[in-house]
Amino acid sequence: MQAIDVARFERALANAFDAADGPRLSLETLASVDATSWPTVSFAFHPSWELLDLAAGAAARYEAARDGEELPPIEAGEDHVLFWRSADSQSSYRMVAPEERLALIEAAAGKSFAEICSLLQFFDPSENTSVVAGQFLAQWFADGLVARLSSEDGVSR
Repeated sequence: MQAIDVARFERALANAFDAADGPRLSLETLASVDATSWPTVSFAFHPSWELLDLAAGAAARYEAARDGEELPPIEAGEDHVLFWRSADSQSSYRMVAPEERLALIEAAAGKSFAEICSLLQFFDPSENTSVVAGQFLAQWFADGLVARLSSEDGVSR
């Protein structure tokens, strides 16, 4: 499974680079959303984003193979890897925690901010989920992943 996941990793980088262009919203756009609209705000992502569940260590093995280094040992478990093309047209990736993975999947499915927070609350009832979700959003905007915001009150950015 490890070799297949290294190939999937490399393919995701190529897909991110080759993806269609699309808008990227700034953090200022996020800040401009009225507080009363937040519960119903939903998100659309840049066309280059992709989220993969890969065998643990697939990224490290890809990097070692790319750099001509000795491959690290195979690990047990799973990594969640987010791929996208950055604003400077570079294929990018980073590992995401299970909570962020859930938030990304739900956001991409059109769930509202309130619905995402509710799901995160079930994931870890001890956390302040609106703060956690807000941190995810800030990172998504910083990464250039968010292409559009919309809400039930008709606000679209």
